[in-house]
Amino acid sequence: MKRRWFGALLICLWTVPAFAGGGLSVGNPCERTERWNFDASIPSDVQKEFNSFLAGRASAARSLAEAIAYRRDTPPGDLRSFSEYWIARTLLAAGLNHSAQAGFAALLTARARRFDSVGVSMAALGCLNRLVSRYPAMELPDELAAVLSDHLASAESESGRRLLRNVATLLLKQQIQQEKPRDVIHRTVALLRGGGAYESFALGLWAALNGDHQGTAGEMERFISAQSSLVSKQRPLERHLDQAHLLAGRAHFALRKYDSAARHFKLVRKNSNELPAALSELAWSSLASRSYEAAIGATLNLQAGGMRRVFAPESLMVLSIAMNELCQFPEALRALQQFHRGYEPSYRWLSDWTKKKRFEELYPLAVGFLKRKKLLVPDRVASEWVRSPYFIASQEQLNLLSEENAGIPRLSRSASLEQKRMGNRLRTVAARLLPRIKKERARGLSDGLRAELSRFVTDVIHYRRFRSASPVWRTLVANQEAFSAETRREARARIEKDLVARNRWMLGILDEVAENIKMVEVEIFDGASQDIVWQNAHPDYKQLVKNLSQERKEPAGKVWNWGRAPITSEVWTEVWEDELGSYKSSLFDNCSNKKKYLVIKKEGVSRSRKMRS
Repeated sequence: MKRRWFGALLICLWTVPAFAGGGLSVGNPCERTERWNFDASIPSDVQKEFNSFLAGRASAARSLAEAIAYRRDTPPGDLRSFSEYWIARTLLAAGLNHSAQAGFAALLTARARRFDSVGVSMAALGCLNRLVSRYPAMELPDELAAVLSDHLASAESESGRRLLRNVATLLLKQQIQQEKPRDVIHRTVALLRGGGAYESFALGLWAALNGDHQGTAGEMERFISAQSSLVSKQRPLERHLDQAHLLAGRAHFALRKYDSAARHFKLVRKNSNELPAALSELAWSSLASRSYEAAIGATLNLQAGGMRRVFAPESLMVLSIAMNELCQFPEALRALQQFHRGYEPSYRWLSDWTKKKRFEELYPLAVGFLKRKKLLVPDRVASEWVRSPYFIASQEQLNLLSEENAGIPRLSRSASLEQKRMGNRLRTVAARLLPRIKKERARGLSDGLRAELSRFVTDVIHYRRFRSASPVWRTLVANQEAFSAETRREARARIEKDLVARNRWMLGILDEVAENIKMVEVEIFDGASQDIVWQNAHPDYKQLVKNLSQERKEPAGKVWNWGRAPITSEVWTEVWEDELGSYKSSLFDNCSNKKKYLVIKKEGVSRSRKMRS
């Protein structure tokens, strides 16, 4: 759609596809420090106008008019691609990011185009990299893979190869999210061969996509290792580190390497959107490795502060299982009761929602939650909605479209005022020059007057270009408005589809956890009944355990890496307010205490026998 309407704009400019030569080079495209080295193929007046635009001395309206005029005046066979870049670059500076993105993509993927000017295509790729990195919902065309392949084969500088690999990585993630055919995805993965950290990350994603746990773990380990070295670290890939740790942790868990899995889950950053998932999976890994206290610490983090609002029902089941393994049966039951109390509203709402013949729109409810409106939707459900990567990316795109549409009238007014000022200035200059021309015509025009006339003619040319750009601007605005309306519908439909899928996933998880909890309850009651019988048979056990707990010292290893408090810290009593008050004093391993009790009793009996003898 975007390339289609940008192509219509080029037709409006009376153009045909052409391929240019030239040795242009650019540094920092689409940045404030963008600088070009031109050759003789670009006229000096065009260079001056473009540099004036980059320096901020010329308005976006003036730059667009000049770029359009250059595109029209450039005959086939010359460097027309630069004028197309100039148009798209001007639209970006004007705040029309989607129009600019469409322009850069159309410039790169025209079927008949073969770039003799690598500088222009690399500049367009740099701009696309900047836009899509900032707004992931902006799509890269699949045809871009062929362009990247051609440039990678001939790239000479490391900075150029890095840019190409950045764009290839963005394209790869987009194709995976859109569930493109495997052969299309594999061709993009192949572009990153020999790319160090880029290659490892791509191969890790490919292995995860194919369910290859060994390959995922190995490649993500290599990627993380490369990113930890100053020599091989790639700054653009830093944003993917949390995802890499999650994938590596899940792969290690599937391979039953629970300690390795826990190590990766602990390294997910605290400000990451992936933190709730990392904590939940850290709890499972710790439980599987029989590190019950670590499992309890991870689950309690999901019940503290703002984490209380996230959807993580499995964490309470893990907490209950860990408490049961420590023979802390009352606390294990209380964790299950907290699950029922905490997630019953979510379960009821999701169940009622699935029974409706026609689903209500979820997007307005998600936006209302962000605006802190009073809703019937439970916080845990709504928080899962707004944490969705699809929701975040699509909402950013919707916000951007609103900003673009709001800025169009301002740009139009500014251009109209600038055109009016140019016309008034020309009339003033003409009124001043006309008497002098009449006066000097008989004896010949002076050099000074000739110079002024030359500047006046140049200003008239620029004014005419400005006026002739008006119809193109109106066409562009109409296309932008049509594209904006369609993109809004697509973005909202994408969000709705994702939220519906998440609702069904949440309901499925709650059903599964509720079913598993029944078996956990049986285990707890079975263990608790045996514990009661055992304690009745050993009436002095409780007093002995009390003495042991008072003598116990807090080991250094009980301080958690996630900002958790030590086991005996007062913070533990604040996790669920009154709910967890007893956890602070009841976290010892009751099972091991029974063994200690039996050892102590046995030693006491031995001492008594020796004293009697």
